[in-house]
Amino acid sequence: MASEVQQQTGAVRGLLKTVMRAILIGRKKEIILLRLLVLYAAKNHIKMACLVLYRSVNALRLTLQDMKLPWSARVRLLSHYVAGIVRFVIGTVILRRRKSPKLPLTVELALEMMRPHELLESESSLIYATVSKVDDTWLSFFFPLYARIALPGIRTEEDRVGSIPAVWVHTGPVERWSMGGSRISQSIVVLYFLHGGGYIFLDGVHSHLEYCARLVMKTQQEFDDMLGVNVAPRVIGFIIDYRKAPQYVFPTAVEDAVKSYTYLLGHNSRYPVASSKEIAVCGDSAGGGLSIAMTLALSMGHLTPEGRPMPLPGAIGVCSPFLDLRRAIDNKAYQSRICYLTEACIWMCADLYLFGDSENEDSECPPAGSDPKAWRRARSLTTDVAMNPLASPLHADLTPLKDVPIIIQAGDSEGLLVDTLALARRAKVYGLSKLSIEIYTDMFHIFPLFAWLLPSGMVAVNRMSKFLAKRICLALKGVMVSPVESPMVSSTVSVVEKDGAMQK
Repeated sequence: MASEVQQQTGAVRGLLKTVMRAILIGRKKEIILLRLLVLYAAKNHIKMACLVLYRSVNALRLTLQDMKLPWSARVRLLSHYVAGIVRFVIGTVILRRRKSPKLPLTVELALEMMRPHELLESESSLIYATVSKVDDTWLSFFFPLYARIALPGIRTEEDRVGSIPAVWVHTGPVERWSMGGSRISQSIVVLYFLHGGGYIFLDGVHSHLEYCARLVMKTQQEFDDMLGVNVAPRVIGFIIDYRKAPQYVFPTAVEDAVKSYTYLLGHNSRYPVASSKEIAVCGDSAGGGLSIAMTLALSMGHLTPEGRPMPLPGAIGVCSPFLDLRRAIDNKAYQSRICYLTEACIWMCADLYLFGDSENEDSECPPAGSDPKAWRRARSLTTDVAMNPLASPLHADLTPLKDVPIIIQAGDSEGLLVDTLALARRAKVYGLSKLSIEIYTDMFHIFPLFAWLLPSGMVAVNRMSKFLAKRICLALKGVMVSPVESPMVSSTVSVVEKDGAMQK
């Protein structure tokens, strides 16, 4: 049975690789081979294909049914998707007006199909909510499926931090690690991942499994190369599904992040670390802002046990962070050239996270399971909640981050690049000498999420993994490893090309 599953997985992996090569290279031989493999897969794996198709369509059907969208709105929604395909065919395929020569056609089509997010600017916000829910459903279904095909060594363990769902992510062969009961004797490094989604979408444990697992795998390889396979610590990912708006408003997400961080440092953790320096906090988009906000909360003693400051993580790695909710609430312009994240979407996420749903009168009250005093104290750090340092880290006193190595990656074509560049300017004021910022040309919001399609995405994953491994290694044992490339040594902004070449 196991060999049969391995054969099926191998066949699917081979098919996907050929699909990717046909898309990226576009040679006639590849396309002919692709057709043959599709016929082979359809003949030999028809049951698997039908199961995947049934589950995905059923998930979509249940999503639309749950949203209770009227037929007129469904027709309008469908027309926008059709319009996206027409724009792609005419503009990109026929007229050859490419957004960027670095983007595969599949990525350009996906970006074009996401343009219905602009519907929020019209009167039909229900349609926008449906679009977002559909995106959520598809990402949560297909990304874990692809993760297990592309990275066959992935293993997951479900866990909970109180009422917060979580998952441990393992990569590599099982026999390499000596197991003892529910714990292991070898040293542990945890990549604590806080997912994006504007504080209102996605669950992390499914939607970001592939991204987190790829970071874990690459970071493990970096440790192995630096220290040797027999000495290197074991790298494990840890993803939480923190409570989201509009039901749970700020600072509930920060509270959940701090609570889970405390769990990792405790003896009751399934894979306990020896010190906070063995934790690397990672996140994308809203999760990137949450990663920095959580670190600030730890340094100030907000939402922590007994209200005392806690030791900070060994390193932070974030991509396309959402750092300034004040700008979003003011509905200021975001200059995006190639991006699916619109100004309307950014505004909606910030509004729901800070103030909740207007129909929910209890949205600004501490939720069940929270410490009411600590929750209210964290929310009222400033009179303007949008300027709260735990909601908008860009406006915080960044002094506590001086000794924390941080790497921030962003695309030069995304709207939220303005947050990253603003943080770079403030970092100079506060002397954040261990901050590294990388700007990738012709890339959009959280592009490393599509590293399996984008060479620049793979470069970003590799560079972040190298940064985290070397910084944690230096912080832990003072191991003399070769320094990272100069753009990572001090606070600087670097432009990264597709092939990894850098310009200051």
